[in-house]
Amino acid sequence: MNKLSLHIPTVICCACLLLDLHLCVTSQVVQMCPTTWKTSVQTRSCIKTFSIKKTWDDARHVCKRHGGDLLIHYNKMIRNLIYENNRHYYDVFFWIGLNDQKQEHNFVWLDNIQNNISIPWHRGQPSDTRKKENCVVLTHLLSNDKYGFLDEDCSNGNAYICEVFPTCTSNKYGIYCVDSCSQNCGGLQSACDSFDGRCIHGCDIGYKGLRCKTGCTNNTFGANCIYTCSTHCGGPNNTCSSVNGFCTFGCDEGYEGARCKNKSRSQVFFTILKIIAASFLGMMMSSVVMFCIRRLSLKKASTKSFSEPDEKMSNTQDDSLFARLKRSVPEKDSSNTTPDQKTSGSVSVHDDKKSGGSASTERSNTSHMYTVEDKTNWTALQKDA
Repeated sequence: MNKLSLHIPTVICCACLLLDLHLCVTSQVVQMCPTTWKTSVQTRSCIKTFSIKKTWDDARHVCKRHGGDLLIHYNKMIRNLIYENNRHYYDVFFWIGLNDQKQEHNFVWLDNIQNNISIPWHRGQPSDTRKKENCVVLTHLLSNDKYGFLDEDCSNGNAYICEVFPTCTSNKYGIYCVDSCSQNCGGLQSACDSFDGRCIHGCDIGYKGLRCKTGCTNNTFGANCIYTCSTHCGGPNNTCSSVNGFCTFGCDEGYEGARCKNKSRSQVFFTILKIIAASFLGMMMSSVVMFCIRRLSLKKASTKSFSEPDEKMSNTQDDSLFARLKRSVPEKDSSNTTPDQKTSGSVSVHDDKKSGGSASTERSNTSHMYTVEDKTNWTALQKDA
């Protein structure tokens, strides 16, 4: 079988090859090949060892009946697949698909690809004893505890290793092409990989997994179930359709729409009213605070003006009290005035006429003089005021 003629996409396994192979050999990957076969993710093939000894040609016929041929890939990973947990395979010769039947010492694989890398021959190989050793076996020699190749006579009976590359058609996959691709695979024909059954074009909406056999769970929906149902979906578990996300039991109160992501109009209206009411209340509170601050300021200013009166107002008040006192003091009888006082008074008047302003000033000063009794009356008036 010519492996170059296969049309199997190889992109799927690139990530696995970049990572550790063991990360890719999951439960799904193991099921790529039948349970009696081992899966080689790197070569995208199924490998099986047969212990019944056959000639090289007969071994090829058995492998072809399984849809493959003798092993045509060999590397450390495949070697581990063969010998892992199989110590009884040590010193056992396994036919593989390497030979030089067409040209001596020109060893090629059955897919006609020449081995361009160094062939891991055992020491002294190939020996080509009697010019008949044109076929190759793989073995692990206990004598030197090494894996390697030996050339053997093709007519000898040895165990053998088959390798199968699934090349199914009509939406089938697997080594025998008996498994059908999932109907949930994306694309017009629901195509899947003939090797492992992975959907080539992804999954239909509402399904997930490599083979798209699992429906969306845990309230998810959409392609590969990457979207989550709205938390406002009605019902106990906020369930929605796995295809389009429409809420199964309607919406919670205050929400509307197929996916219950929009607030209802009444809810929006009440929300707007709440915002307006809150704004108005805030403005009212601000006004009240400003009014109280203004009143406190005015009260402080008024208290200060009463506690510290202006000097002019004080003098005016004193003059007023003095006028009241003057009115309350009775005039003295002029008949009780002695002749000297009259003479003195006449002289004062006469002198006033002569001296002008100085005499009037003296009289004014004389008029502001008052007795101890007058002072007592003054104090009483101040208390009354």
